[in-house]
Amino acid sequence: MILNFGRRAAKRYLHAAINEQDAVCIKPGLDFGAFLVAKSNLALGQVHRVSVFIPNEGRFISKASGLIAIQGLKKASESGETWLVSGDVTWDSGESLLLVTSYLKDPISHTGNRSKRRGVRMPVSIAATLNHNLSECIDVSRNGIGLVVRNTDAKVGDKLPFSLLLASGAEPTGVITISNVFHRPDSKTLVGGTIRWSNGSSRFHSGLLPFSNIELDETVFS
Repeated sequence: MILNFGRRAAKRYLHAAINEQDAVCIKPGLDFGAFLVAKSNLALGQVHRVSVFIPNEGRFISKASGLIAIQGLKKASESGETWLVSGDVTWDSGESLLLVTSYLKDPISHTGNRSKRRGVRMPVSIAATLNHNLSECIDVSRNGIGLVVRNTDAKVGDKLPFSLLLASGAEPTGVITISNVFHRPDSKTLVGGTIRWSNGSSRFHSGLLPFSNIELDETVFS
């Protein structure tokens, strides 16, 4: 199966988590699943907790929880910062299974609220700076990023300089226009917004985005 990352397909992606690590569910199923996660210590053969968050008519969000036995693991972007993880999923309860079944019957009714950013947000974990303070880039999309920083007085509407510190040694820079600020319980702040790259930096951003088409080998589920 070819999974397309166009705007129409992106409406059906679901926020998820593997072992509390942020993920994007690109293929939920009754007994299997495929997820995009930031590069981490996940490995083939491991079994981990998995959750999929399913909006109900765009108003409420329910959580389906279970276990995933990882059978597929490969990089989903040129940079390797995002991985495609797939495998057998065992849902914890009949309620979780019913949530997934309902979603599969009618995905359009479970699209939820639209992000201000065009395109789905893909999970990464990249050292970064925001307004010259150390931070972490935790997601990228076609025209935006999300950053977590410990100390900031950033406000919606601010335009702040940022940089990404890539493993290759490259340091693409730009300016983020803040569209949301969320103060987390761990004393860190999540800052998201749209970006304008400095000259030449946008090519590094392109390498962080998942491949336009990702092949999911479903033979592992047969």
